[in-house]
Amino acid sequence: MNIKKVAVLGAGAVGSYVIWGLSNNKNITLGVVADGERNERLKTQGLMINGTKYTPQVWTPEEAHNVDLLIVSLKYGSLRGALQDIQTSVGENTTVMSLINGVDSEEII
Repeated sequence: MNIKKVAVLGAGAVGSYVIWGLSNNKNITLGVVADGERNERLKTQGLMINGTKYTPQVWTPEEAHNVDLLIVSLKYGSLRGALQDIQTSVGENTTVMSLINGVDSEEII
């Protein structure tokens, strides 16, 4: 599989670590999936990670549709509320990687 477009759903501590790690990879397009007010805030303010401002692309789930890799890094309690966003973001060939703790998070996704 050739991964060119990567989306991160959940830009908290774990998601920010992923964004930090992938930000300098020039072989991929990296974005954060967010809706509504969070989408606007991320677009205007970016993310502060270890004192450095990061401004990844910010996509609605519809804009992220059919990404090559979707990294889900939400808190477990937010997972069920994000299932529609996950479903909207993935396409036929999307690989989903869950970084959520919890025994059944992969089954739920």
